[in-house]
Amino acid sequence: MPKDEDIYRYFIQLYKGEIGLYSKNPTIYEPREPSKTGYDEPQPANFNKEPTEYYVQFDNNVPIELPSWRWKALQLFEKKGYDIKSYVRKNNIRTTPEEYKKMVKHINEMK
Repeated sequence: MPKDEDIYRYFIQLYKGEIGLYSKNPTIYEPREPSKTGYDEPQPANFNKEPTEYYVQFDNNVPIELPSWRWKALQLFEKKGYDIKSYVRKNNIRTTPEEYKKMVKHINEMK
């Protein structure tokens, strides 16, 4: 299991508005492993990429991670007072970066 200092994360802004959309691309550093016996090769150090995480920011507050399941993401927006269930059903929104951008853009244009 990697230590916290071995995980490098940063936000990438995908959409700017009253509601912002961000992504994180976590990368885990695995140090070099020496040879365990004299017959095997030593393993070089690696940077392994983890799955991308998406975050939404309401009114310049701390970004909140978007769930990977779209109906859970809808519940997050509904708790903040945005009713977009009909928009998601009509446009068949999925949990991809392009679809998240469409959804956040639609919410920003609703106001």
